[in-house]
Amino acid sequence: MKKRWVGSLAALVFSGGFAAAQMPETNPARAAGEATTFQGAPYAVSDDHSPLRGLFGMGSETCQPRVWGDFDYLLWKFKQAQVPVPLVTTSTTPADGVFPADLGAIGNPSTRLLYGNTDLSSPTWESGFRLTLGGWLDSERHIGIEGSGFIFSNTSPTDFSTTQNDPTKILAIPFVNTAPAGSFNNINPVNVGAQTGNNAFLLAGGSVGSPFGPPNVGSVSITSTTSFWGAEINGLINLYRDNRTQINFLAGFRYLDLQEDLYINATTGVNLPFIGPNETSRFSDQFGTRNQFYGGQLGLRAEWTNGTFFASAMGKVALGVNHEEVTVNGSYVDLLPTFYTGFGAGPGGLFAQRTNIGTTYRNQFAVTPEAELRVGINLLTNLRIFAGYDFLYLSNVVRPGNQIDPHINVTGMGSSPINPGFPGPLVGAAQPASQFNQTNFWAQGITFGIQISY
Repeated sequence: MKKRWVGSLAALVFSGGFAAAQMPETNPARAAGEATTFQGAPYAVSDDHSPLRGLFGMGSETCQPRVWGDFDYLLWKFKQAQVPVPLVTTSTTPADGVFPADLGAIGNPSTRLLYGNTDLSSPTWESGFRLTLGGWLDSERHIGIEGSGFIFSNTSPTDFSTTQNDPTKILAIPFVNTAPAGSFNNINPVNVGAQTGNNAFLLAGGSVGSPFGPPNVGSVSITSTTSFWGAEINGLINLYRDNRTQINFLAGFRYLDLQEDLYINATTGVNLPFIGPNETSRFSDQFGTRNQFYGGQLGLRAEWTNGTFFASAMGKVALGVNHEEVTVNGSYVDLLPTFYTGFGAGPGGLFAQRTNIGTTYRNQFAVTPEAELRVGINLLTNLRIFAGYDFLYLSNVVRPGNQIDPHINVTGMGSSPINPGFPGPLVGAAQPASQFNQTNFWAQGITFGIQISY
């Protein structure tokens, strides 16, 4: 054993002396730098300029990374969803007590739009997280693999909410009545004008003709939720590498999942004799969409390092299929005192009726490009921090506000407050109809992260 150890040591010394004799330069500092150059890490560093090396006693001599992991905090904005139809209006009760049939409807000179024909909500910064793990599969760091996933938590903002208790003010939800003239005389006159065309559901303020008097208590709230996440896995091929720069080619698979819901909840009430204001009916609509993108992607990532500092840029594009899903639900419930019987609950709200309630699907070709920029600092040989900018785009998606059909055939409605508890036969067009309106989606924002390598 001793002879074998001595022989190995002699061979090592001889080979080292021979290499030194062949070198044109004898600068020991440069030689040390060349001996410790990274040749295949996720980033290239020529010498160890880490500001924390002395503090932790770590340097390039002790670590030549082959695997790495990133943890990112994402602060992004999404493209705002839209509501391209008027949803809530107000008006002033006529001084003469004569209520026109189109009170609260679009086109009435006294009607004022409170919500609709606008973005669903104000732009906000959404918080998310991303985890990336990768590594080289060969000792020369030429071929590798990397997987990544991100998620943004569910957000549930109340986009609009109002309550109307003033009997001199109207609170209404406008729509277009497509029922044939004279076919809906049995509709409750408290809540809907007896006319075809522009019309409105009156939630507060009301009209004459009710045995209880005009409704004077009403409310509307509009709420939306968004969930967005994705994952990808890519193979890596190193195209170029030197002491400062490296360029890698990426090819793999990407999945994105965008799920959104829009809720419309409304109540209406009347002044009952000897009882006072009471909420008599409550109805709700839900429009939900889900987009699931599956595609193959290609990309390039380049990085430049200068001692402590580094910068990188990445571009990817994925081509594939977006599985689009639209779900519509609606319901109502009557809340009259118990001595009024026969009124109950059932399916169908306002814009969600038996003609469009349900789920529909469609597959659509889509393109998803992404760009990423980063700048950062190498704190240690195997530890770095960075900040950056990301932009992600999805070409074809369905979003909930675009699926609302404002055309309603009131003869087919069974929902309170229109015709409480008693669905009637549909006369005329089957509306509201199922919609499948498309748009695009983007997400962009800033990123803060940390990378650990080994």
